[in-house]
Order: sequence, then C-alpha cells, then structure tokens
Amino acid sequence: MSSVIESYVLRVTDLDEATKFWRDAIGAEVVSRSETATATEVTLRSPIGGGGVTLSRLHGDDSPIEMGHSIFRQYMNTSDSAGLYKLAVSLGYEATHDPFDVPGRVNVVKSYTRQPDGYLMDLCEFQGDPGKRILHGQVDAKEHASGNEIATYIGPTAIYVTDMNKAVDFWTRLGGTVMDRVEMGDYMEITQIRGDTYGVVVQLMEIKGQREGRSRGGESPARTAAVMPAAGTVDLGTGLLGFRVVTDDCRALHDTVVAGGYESSQAPIEDGNRMTANVLDSDGYPVEIRQSI
Repeated sequence: MSSVIESYVLRVTDLDEATKFWRDAIGAEVVSRSETATATEVTLRSPIGGGGVTLSRLHGDDSPIEMGHSIFRQYMNTSDSAGLYKLAVSLGYEATHDPFDVPGRVNVVKSYTRQPDGYLMDLCEFQGDPGKRILHGQVDAKEHASGNEIATYIGPTAIYVTDMNKAVDFWTRLGGTVMDRVEMGDYMEITQIRGDTYGVVVQLMEIKGQREGRSRGGESPARTAAVMPAAGTVDLGTGLLGFRVVTDDCRALHDTVVAGGYESSQAPIEDGNRMTANVLDSDGYPVEIRQSI
C-alpha cells in the first residue's frame, strides 16, 4: 500500500484572487480545477516539487475567514527570500515582515507576507550546505534557480497539535515519514512529516509553555508576537478545511487509521471512478483519503 499527502485545503472568499496570489506572487502552477455540489476548487503545485495547495470557494458562503487556532503558517521554500518578498509586495500583498536572518541550527533568511484572506506565508531561504536545505524541505530550491529567476515551492504546512505522540502516530499511519523532530526547551516541540517529493510536509507543533520575550535574528519583539505561536486549544476556525491523501488502497489505509483509535467520519465509498473516506485526528483535523478506481 502506498500513499502521499497530496494537498492541504484552504477555504478562500475569492477564488480568482487567491489563485492569482499563488500563481503570480508564489510561482505555483494550476494543476487542476474542479466543481462539486458544495465548492469550486483549484489545486496548485510548484513544477520543481513540494506539496500542493487546494483553494476551495464554498458555494453560498460569503462569510469572512475565521483563522481560529489551527494553522500557524505556510512555508514557501525559495532560492531568494528577499526577492520573493519584494515581488509579493510589488504586486500589492501585505508587507508583514522584511527579510531577516535566523542563524543557528536552521540557518535561514525569512520574510513574511499574507494571502488575500490573511493566511501567513513564511518565505524561507535556507543557507549553508545543500544537505541541510534538503533535510528541512524536499528539494533544493537554489539548485533550480536560473539567472534572475526565483525558484519556489510549497514547503511545510505548520499546524498546532495538543499531543505530539498521538499526532505523529496518526500521520505515520497515513503513510507519512518523520523527517525531523526537535524539542525547543520547555517551550515547543516540532515534528515534520512528509510523504515524497511531490507530497505535503506537515509540520506538527505542540506548544508546551511561554516563549521568552526576546527578539530573534533581527525580528522585532512586536512582529515576533504577531507571527510566533501561542499556547491554546486547537480551534479549526473556518479556514483550514483539512488535508487530502492519495493512496492505492483506500479501505486498507482507512482501516489502519481507525485501528489506532482515530475517528472515521466517512467509511470508504465509491463514487464513479473514485473511492473516498474521511478520518479525523485526535485534535479534529479532517483528512480525506482518495483512491482512483
């Protein structure tokens, strides 16, 4: 049985504007567009690898996005953080935080902007040897940059969890592999889970205490407070609609997850040339399992 975390799903209020952001500012390509009884959706992915994002415009729902306390940020791994930030700002997107260095274990240059609906985007450029860049991502964006072109791909999607061990168990049952697990003192634990080169990296974040009130690597305390996580119960809000996992055996994967004590919100059903099932992790994050038949 094989599986891959194909995409994460974001609710958007204006599908054309959201697609434009991902295409023009981020450099992702539209790989599919679909219409269902409940939503119109567009899925995008970088041609050099990384995960996919599905933008979903729910029919008849014009309410603003409530961020809740679930998705922390989305990482855009890039060959040029400053250049990508400058491009996003020039196109009219929010100048959330100018580029700054984060030295040490991760050794990156970061900057921040936001999607039209307010989702936080971490424009992350890894420094140092290629091995470290690949460890924290899936491909080396710098090796794909040519001339003045900026290479970018959809990196980890960071979500809050309340029990790291349960969250890791859930995602590994879905076929994910632990690529990095780090404890940051008594403040936070981070685990990155991925499928393969063209799969989403899910970054699980358990907040265990209070972060010291100091700036970091050129990031001002005020802006640090605006973009760093805070402890709290997971609240899905109305933005993150979940994840999609593609497999060659929907029933077996569904049963593997349920055997771990996780909830099935929809048993496997056939619909035309597809079989689907839905499961929930212990914090309520929904995952749709898909199989072509």
